Amino acid sequence: MKSRESQSVVSLAFGFLALAGLAVLTSACASSGRAPPVTGPEAEALFAALTGTWVLDERESSSPMDMPAALEVTESFVIVRGPGGSGQVIGDVNDIQVSLAKREKAREVLGRWPTTLVLLVDEVQVAYTPTTGESITVPMSGESTTQFEGEHRLHTRVVWEDGELGLEHSVDSEAWVREVLEVVDGRLRMTRTMRVLGQAGSPAPLVLIYRRDEGES
Repeated sequence: MKSRESQSVVSLAFGFLALAGLAVLTSACASSGRAPPVTGPEAEALFAALTGTWVLDERESSSPMDMPAALEVTESFVIVRGPGGSGQVIGDVNDIQVSLAKREKAREVLGRWPTTLVLLVDEVQVAYTPTTGESITVPMSGESTTQFEGEHRLHTRVVWEDGELGLEHSVDSEAWVREVLEVVDGRLRMTRTMRVLGQAGSPAPLVLIYRRDEGES
């Protein structure tokens, strides 16, 4: 019989299943749709303020986001343990390693942010161009759009946070980043918050400041 040391497992204390449930809930919310909380002249002013070509001002932006540490699996299986100490095997090491590899790819994709950002916003949609040739058109209704990076699916939808417009991106239901956009004193402030499936907590938000392209007419 193997010793207890050789049979050690990674205990996730129900966090894995809880976050998996959160992923399902997030996916359901993404398809529900939602009308903008602002209308009329207020909406027109907000959309006009956001529309334009924006260039990152690194000196005014916060330090790069601290990515959450990657999970490590070194044993042959993973167990979710309950309060009484009993557990349920939820996968062998190969399955877990495949899942973690997808999660790392999601972290990589969502850990990027644009140095030049083109926005075109109206009451129907947001045209979001983080890099040349990669424009994403997202309906204002809250329904998600899907793009592919290799075999990985990138979903994007419009969200609202305290009356401010934002975009939420997710990759393979493994990681999410929410970008809340607001114009303050003529500059665009993007607040990026990331969460990763299976990891407790989130890194501190990254605040990026953009100025309008001086060459923009």
